[in-house]
Amino acid sequence: MAPPEEQIRDSAGGSTDFPRAASSAGLPEVGVSGLGSSPQTDDPTPETMLRAMASGRAYIGEDHWSHFRTGTMVAEMSGACQAGEAQVERIRRLEAQLKESEDHCSRAELARQEEARSSQMLLDQCLARQMEAEQRASSAAEENAEDAKSSYERRIDDLERQALSVESLSKEARLKLELQNVDRFKRSPAYDALLLLEFQRGMVSAREFFN
Repeated sequence: MAPPEEQIRDSAGGSTDFPRAASSAGLPEVGVSGLGSSPQTDDPTPETMLRAMASGRAYIGEDHWSHFRTGTMVAEMSGACQAGEAQVERIRRLEAQLKESEDHCSRAELARQEEARSSQMLLDQCLARQMEAEQRASSAAEENAEDAKSSYERRIDDLERQALSVESLSKEARLKLELQNVDRFKRSPAYDALLLLEFQRGMVSAREFFN
């Protein structure tokens, strides 16, 4: 089977001058690619493009036009495949970035949980130390209270013993003073006068008894 260029040349009577055929049809000179054979100041309108495609289809024939369209479709499919591959690559990159972001978030969450556990452990340790210190302070306060109570009780006992001792000493001193006073009175002339008076009273009483 002949190449598409030879088939186009054969069907066109040995000529492939598509721009000249388009010009003979009263259309502007436009290349097969639609860009034109000469520089244009304005872009072709959709109507101009459709007329050029219709003229080219009529020029090269239905069979060659189908081959031309097949090549165009293959090129379009190739471009679409390349675009799809690029899109897949972008999706893969996005998935990799998403996975990296998820890994980063997971590491951050693990770090946050570890920090929370460490903070909770420190808090528990502080609370335990505080409770232990409070228990020690309470025990020390109870011991101090017991010691103070015992000291006060011993002091009271000492004071009571001292009071009893003072009282006993006072009684003894009073007895001694009384004995000294009695002894002094017996040695005094008043005691002799008292004895004489008592003797006289006794004599009077005896005389009256015998009379």
